[in-house]
Amino acid sequence: MKKILALLLSGLLALTAAACAPKADGTTSSGYSFAEGTYLKGETAEAAGCTAVLKQYIQKAGTDTAQPEEGKVFLLLEFRIDNLTDAEMPVSTLLSFKGRADGETAAVSTKALQTRGSYSTLDGTVPAGGATTGVVGFEVPEDWKVFEVDFYPDAMKADALCFGVEKK
Repeated sequence: MKKILALLLSGLLALTAAACAPKADGTTSSGYSFAEGTYLKGETAEAAGCTAVLKQYIQKAGTDTAQPEEGKVFLLLEFRIDNLTDAEMPVSTLLSFKGRADGETAAVSTKALQTRGSYSTLDGTVPAGGATTGVVGFEVPEDWKVFEVDFYPDAMKADALCFGVEKK
């Protein structure tokens, strides 16, 4: 009887854990499937001597001084980047990031970065063994559903870490 109860409890725990965890195949709760190798919000990616985590996204309608085009909003993505090497690592919002809103190219927006408030940008260098946290901004359609962003730890190479978020 104890074995049956233990099996039932372990099965229930497994089902609960599966319901809370992101799906292993990169499928979101709405059924959208990210490409294999795409990291979701909160997951740590590692490549080229660094780790990167997409911490959150922030959608903004604009400010008094920076407004998106009609039918669009600003999307700020906050990243934490850790440099695991013994050399400085340059990061540039314009050169290190490329975005896609619902599959359509979305360029980095300097106007979006004007709305960042107290957030830092991701422009500069990450010291050897150090870390930085900041935002990169895009201008996207108001009705966007899924956003994917490629981060190039080495702007001179083709290898990128791909992150994806689903609008909630």
